[in-house]
Amino acid sequence: PTEQNTMVSSRAILSAISMVTASAETSSPTTSPTQAPWDLKFSNMSFGYLIDSAEELVLNFEKGKGRDFDFQLYAGSCETKPRVAIDMEYTKTNSTVNSDKPSMEGLIVKYDFNKTLLGGSNIWNKNTSMVELCQITQLVIPDPLMVITEDIRDIDIDFDMNVAFSIGVGLAPATITAANDTTDLASYVEAYQCEGMGTSNLTADLAPNSELHLCIKSKSTDVEIQ
Repeated sequence: PTEQNTMVSSRAILSAISMVTASAETSSPTTSPTQAPWDLKFSNMSFGYLIDSAEELVLNFEKGKGRDFDFQLYAGSCETKPRVAIDMEYTKTNSTVNSDKPSMEGLIVKYDFNKTLLGGSNIWNKNTSMVELCQITQLVIPDPLMVITEDIRDIDIDFDMNVAFSIGVGLAPATITAANDTTDLASYVEAYQCEGMGTSNLTADLAPNSELHLCIKSKSTDVEIQ
């Protein structure tokens, strides 16, 4: 009886060891967490100067997801040392958006300038009619501050000071051609038929062989016509 009990006990131990081994072999391996890269890639830029534009300058980047970042804007070229602070009023905002790459995300940087101050600021080059800026975007370790990845970018914006518009004037009978003129800042300027300097918009048809007086005015204090 004693030998029989020992044999049963040995079989039970062997059976338990087999079950543990089988369980260990069939368990799924643990996956290590994916770490976001320190990549920072410039995508595109847009500059708009419409009368109702909320932001004039918008820059789009792609960066490592969740990575801390910083950005600054300076006047003139990035090669200027020390870099020059902008001497006009402006605001800056940023946001992040999802990317089709799991380890990346989009970064949108926006600047809104006080349009009334642009012409007299140090970002405006009156000789070339261009806005000249230096944008620096960085991926950083915040504490202690350490720059890991940096994008340094000169931004030169050719500013078209021409205003293109057309005016249609109703004509009285017996007149063959209509009078029109073109002179572009299109959303800031309007033209209309008038009787002379400082007069209001005329709605009457222009009689044959009559002179057309064309008045041009600014619709915003942001643009002055001299």
